[in-house]
Amino acid sequence: MIEVLVNAGIAASLTILVLLASQRYWLSVLGASGAYRLWLLVPVSMLSSALPLWQVEVPASFTVLAGMSQPTITAFVHQDSALFYVAIWAIGSLAMVCAAAVMVYRHHRHMRPVSEALLRKLRRHRAILSVLPGITHSDEKSPCLIGWLHPRLSLPDDFCQRYSVEQQRMMLLHEWVHWQRRDPLWNGLACVLCCLYWFNPLMWLGYRAFRSAQEMACDQAVLRNATTAQRARYGYAMLSAADTNPQSPLLTTYTGAYQQMKQRLTLLPAHQRRDGRPSVAIASVFTMLMLVLGSISLSHAGNDKVYPRFRAEPVYPEQAAAQGLEGHVVVQFDLDSAGRVQNLSVLDSHPAQTFDNAALTAVSQWQYDVDGMARNGVLVQLDFVLSEDGKKAALDNHSDESELILVQ
Repeated sequence: MIEVLVNAGIAASLTILVLLASQRYWLSVLGASGAYRLWLLVPVSMLSSALPLWQVEVPASFTVLAGMSQPTITAFVHQDSALFYVAIWAIGSLAMVCAAAVMVYRHHRHMRPVSEALLRKLRRHRAILSVLPGITHSDEKSPCLIGWLHPRLSLPDDFCQRYSVEQQRMMLLHEWVHWQRRDPLWNGLACVLCCLYWFNPLMWLGYRAFRSAQEMACDQAVLRNATTAQRARYGYAMLSAADTNPQSPLLTTYTGAYQQMKQRLTLLPAHQRRDGRPSVAIASVFTMLMLVLGSISLSHAGNDKVYPRFRAEPVYPEQAAAQGLEGHVVVQFDLDSAGRVQNLSVLDSHPAQTFDNAALTAVSQWQYDVDGMARNGVLVQLDFVLSEDGKKAALDNHSDESELILVQ
C-alpha cells in the first residue's frame, strides 16, 4: 500500500510540475476553461501509476548474513525505520484532516437560515436559485458554495445592498457554474491529496494553481457573451468582495483569494467563446505525451529490481569452514506472480561444487514482493567468506549485474 502511495505521489508531482511550468501557455492556447480541465491530468496520472510501466523500485544492496541472528536483526532495523517514517506520514495526515474538520465546523457554526426579507429581494433571481442547493447566511463577503458532497449556497447579509441587480445575477451565475461542474467535489479531492501528501510542497503549489484556474474558468463561462460594461461591473464586484484571508478548501467563492485577483482581473477582457474541438484535441495530445514521457522516465529507474520479503540464511558448510575455504556461487532463478523462486540453477561457482548445495537450499526458500508480476532471470551472487580480506575482495570484484550477498 505504501509503495502504491509513493508511486502515485511521484506521478502527481511530475504532472503538477509540468502544469505549473506551462500554465501560462495553456491559458493562452486553450483559454481558462481548457487550462482548468488539464488539471484532470493529476488524478489520471496517479491512477496510471498503478500500471507496471510506472513502477519505481529501489535496487537491493548487499546484505551480510552472519550467524542465525544477523538476518533477523537486519530485517528488524529496516522494518523499524519504515514504520517510523510511515508513522510520521500518518500523524501529519491526521493533523491535516483534523484542521480541515475544524474548518468545516467553524463554517457550519456560522451558517443560519435566510431571512424572509432577503428571500423576497432574491425573487428576481429565482430562475438561477431554483437549480442551486439550499440557501443560507454566512459571514463570507461574497456568495459561495459550502461543502463538498452536498454543497449549499451561502449569501452574505448585505448581498442585495452591496451589489447591483446585474452584479447579483453574475455572481449567482458564477456559483451556478461551480455547482454544475461539480467543483466542490473536485476541491474535496484536491484537499484529500494535500492532507495525504502534506509534506510535498508541489501538492500545495498545485492546489493553489488549480483553484485559481477553477475561478478563471468560471469567470470565462459567466462573461462569455458579456459586453464591455458588464465585464467592468463584474470586475468592480470582485474588488468589492475581495478577501485578504487565506482561501478555504471548503468553499467555492466568487472572489477566491486576494492574491488571485490581479490575474483574474487582467483576463476579464479576454474571456470569449472558444471552439472546444481544437482545445479537446490539443489537450488529448498533451495528455498522451504526459503519460508516455512519464512512463518512460520512471520505467528506467530499476523496473527489473525486486524486493526480498523472506530470505532463509545460507549455512556455511562445516567441512569448508574447517578447511578455511572461501568462494562464491552465482545463481539464477525466476519468480512467479506470488514471488516464489522457480527454475533455480547455478551459473558459476568457485570452488566447484563446494558451496552449491548450501546456496541452492537457502535460495529455494526465498520469497520476493513482485506486485503480482512474474520476473525472469534474477541473478544473485552469494560469497562465502571467513575473513575481512575475503569480504573486501568479494565487494571489490562484484558485478552490478547481480545482487551480492555475503555469507560469513
